[in-house]
Amino acid sequence: MIDHLRDRGLGVDPVCRVLELSPSTYFARKKRPKPARRLRGLRDETLMPLLEQVHAESGGTYGARRITRALPRKGHEVARCTVERLMAELGIEGVIRGRRRRVDELGLEGAVQGLGHRVVIRVRD
Repeated sequence: MIDHLRDRGLGVDPVCRVLELSPSTYFARKKRPKPARRLRGLRDETLMPLLEQVHAESGGTYGARRITRALPRKGHEVARCTVERLMAELGIEGVIRGRRRRVDELGLEGAVQGLGHRVVIRVRD
């Protein structure tokens, strides 16, 4: 905010006086490095197209583990947890081999006599 007002021709001292802020605090904050969260956002923006590219080159079959191993070949070292997070944001996932197991609730009608109101969970194949 102070930078915005400074661009409009106001000095730092008068603005800080109105905000009851020391000018030295303003300048100390400006000298500090950018927060890691902001840098992470910038890095994420550069990595997202790369993840989509590697995923598309694999025919949509690579998951987070394989994409993580493919990125160094393209010159990028990225942690698997970062790849997992970005893939979730992008809504892409790898192929899951074998059968997926579904879990459903049978409710009270499927409950065995004597279990009371407990819900029975059954795994369907």
